[in-house]
Parts: sequence; structure tokens; C-alpha cells
Amino acid sequence: MSALAKNYNRRKISFKRGKGSFLYSTNGKKYLDFVQGIAVNSLGHANPYLTKMMNKQAKKVWHVSNAFLIPEGEKLARRLKQKTFADYVIFQNSGAEATEVAVKVARRYFYSKGKPEKNRILCIKNSFHGRTLAAIFASGSKKMTEGFGPKVPGFDHFDFADHKGLEKAITKKTAAIMCETAMGESGIKVIPDWCLKGLRKLCNKKKILLILALFAAGFISAQGNGDYVNMTFVKTTPGEEYGTILNEKWKELAQMRADEGTITGWDVWWRPGAGDAEAWNMVIVTVAKHPDSLNANAGVMKMRPNYSDMDVEIFQQKNIKARTIVYDHTYVNKGLNFAANDGETPDVPQVAVLNFMKTPISNGYAYEKAENSLNSGDIGTRSGWGLLKRLDQMGEDVYNNYMTVDFYDSFETMMTTREQTTRIPKQMQTVLNMRTHLKSIPLWRAISVRPSE
Repeated sequence: MSALAKNYNRRKISFKRGKGSFLYSTNGKKYLDFVQGIAVNSLGHANPYLTKMMNKQAKKVWHVSNAFLIPEGEKLARRLKQKTFADYVIFQNSGAEATEVAVKVARRYFYSKGKPEKNRILCIKNSFHGRTLAAIFASGSKKMTEGFGPKVPGFDHFDFADHKGLEKAITKKTAAIMCETAMGESGIKVIPDWCLKGLRKLCNKKKILLILALFAAGFISAQGNGDYVNMTFVKTTPGEEYGTILNEKWKELAQMRADEGTITGWDVWWRPGAGDAEAWNMVIVTVAKHPDSLNANAGVMKMRPNYSDMDVEIFQQKNIKARTIVYDHTYVNKGLNFAANDGETPDVPQVAVLNFMKTPISNGYAYEKAENSLNSGDIGTRSGWGLLKRLDQMGEDVYNNYMTVDFYDSFETMMTTREQTTRIPKQMQTVLNMRTHLKSIPLWRAISVRPSE
């Protein structure tokens, strides 16, 4: 008999671990997690980067009261302010707590304006705003409020999509309209953009506040598969010191873009021993959550506030003179697996091996599934593995349409591992039969940029 309160009708299934968008039950079954913790696990389970950062922070400070300055909170607040319409940010522990704060802010706002009578919040009937006492009465739903009286006053309701009813429900006592942009509890109902814009205009007209609840925002992205990768393959000009330009100029720009949240990473990889006969000797890698964010040139003017047009032109000319772009390809991340960090593994792998692959387009889904299955568990002496699908060209006549990447902590580990790979397990043979391995090229990490801590 369970010692937990029976406030949930729990299904008789439990999970022992998760990875990405998948959960693994205690009886060994694998499930695609469409629930995602009721829309809060937007980064998936056991995200390697998130796990690493949490472990890193746990070794520093666990919690500090808001009675003190918290630099990390200030930094995140600035980033959120830049990316949204917000002027200020208040961090909360849950959606219900955020609802309570929003109601308090709305009432306090009109109190400070000398209008304490404007204290009522207008909500969509049968909405969901949390499970605290005020939040359940904000929903107006009988199943949420029955047995929890007396009623918390201050909430009025209108029916979903009843625009005329909404406008009639606004009174001299209305302080704000509160709504979910995507309703879940009362059925999947999404408020379209034109309607949200109309709400904004209506609130401006009535001189009241608009509260947007975004409880289900986490459904938008699943872990891993939302990363876009741009690879620029470059041949450097002898004697022009392109490495200096990258380290002194482009690294500065990349750091700025990473700190503002435009990109999630930027790396420069050198190809060891690449002579004049090789088409390229360096790869510049940019990682972002949206493909439009991959273009670095868009941020050149922001690199230094005092850059003149002439300064930018000189910089660009030096850049062009020092290298030739041989290939420029965009990929999407279709699989990622990093070995568990036992405390000794470097934060960023030092060696990468690019494996250029090609498979018939009709085989794409099956190939991705097979590669991910093969590399989802123990990856041996590799520190990481990835699967990238090429987006810029997908025809049968392209050189490669996929790429796998093996990461290692050192060249020695890479050489030892690849020399010892003599046996081909049955599972690996299945993958081999599905694609053509064109070539493998080892690279050495030269420069790495991540968002500042």
C-alpha cells in the first residue's frame, strides 16, 4: 500500500532512467516521452550539457537568498529581457507561484495608481493556472474548486473564443485579463497570434494589464534534435596568420553572440598534417537552436561599438585574404551521446573524427534509428558521439548527406581506440549495410567558445 496521498490516479508504471526524449521503465521497456514532465522537460532527460552544468554548480554554491546579489540571476534576467518584451524579471519556483505573483503585481499596480478598486482578474473559463488556492479559483472549473471553499474572490470568467463576451465582462473593477496561450486542461486549444494581438489592443484600449501564462511552452522543442550546426571548411593562406584573426577578432564576436543567446557554441578545429594537396585544413563550427542564427556576419558591426565602416571593411578584407572557404554546409543534430563525467574528463573534447557518410534518401529514417541505437549506450573510450544530417543539399548526387562525429580526450586515445576496433558486432554490421562510409578525418580543437558562466 502506497504511503503517498491519493491526489493522483497514477498509472502502474515507473521509470528507472531517461535519455533525451525516451524513458526506460523498470521492466525494461522503452517509451517515447510525449508527456515531458507535463511540458517542463524541454531539454529532455539526462541532457549531457545540463547535467555537466548542474554538477559544476553543485560544487560551488547550492542556494543563496535573494537578500544578496546573485550575478548568475542578473545575467539570465538580462538575457531574458533582451529576448522578450519584458522590462523586469522575477524568478519563481513553479507556474502556480508565477500566477500568484502576476495577480499580486496587477492588483498592486492599480493600488499604486490610487485605484485599489481595480482588483479583479478576468480569466478564460476552465483554464489552468496552477493548484494553489487562488490559482484554482482563477480557472473557474468546478472539478478544480469543488470542496475547497470558501471561494477566493476577485476572479471573473468568459468563454473561450467569445470575443464579444470578453469585452462585455470588462468592468471598472477589472485590473487584468489572464490567459494561457495554449490551453491544456480544458482540451488542446491554442490562441492564434491574431487573437493575442487583439487582446493586447483591447487591454491598451481599456487601460488594463495583460497576463500571459505559458505553462505548455516546453512542448515546443525536444532535446537534442533542435540543434543546428554550420561547418565552414577553410583552406588558410600561408603566412597570413588566419589563426590570429580568428583568435583576436572572430572569437570576440562568437563570445558576444554566445553570451546574448544567439548561438550555443563556436569552435575552430585544425586538421593535423594537412599539406598543400589537401582541399582544406580547418573547420569552423557554429551551433545554434535556430538555423537563422548561424550567420556570423550579421553580428560583425556589433563586435565593437566604435567600429567605423572602414574598420569593418579592413577587417573583412584581411579575413578574405587569409583564407578560402572551400565548403560551407549546414547540418541538424539527429543524435548525441556523451560519456558520463567522472570528474576527470575535460569539459570539451580535444579531438574529433569526422566520418562522412552517405545513405539513400529513402533509408534516412531507418539509418538514423540504427546509428542512434548502436551508439546510445556505452561508447567505450570515446568521450562523445554525434549524428548530423546535412540540410543544405539532400539529393543523391551530393558527396555526403550524413556525418557521424567521434570525440576523444586526446590523440593517443583516438589512435588506440581506432587501431583496436577489429571486431564488427552484428548490430554494427546492420549499420554498415545501410550506408557508405566515404572517409574519416581527425581534427584537433584549437579554439572553443561557450556562453560565459
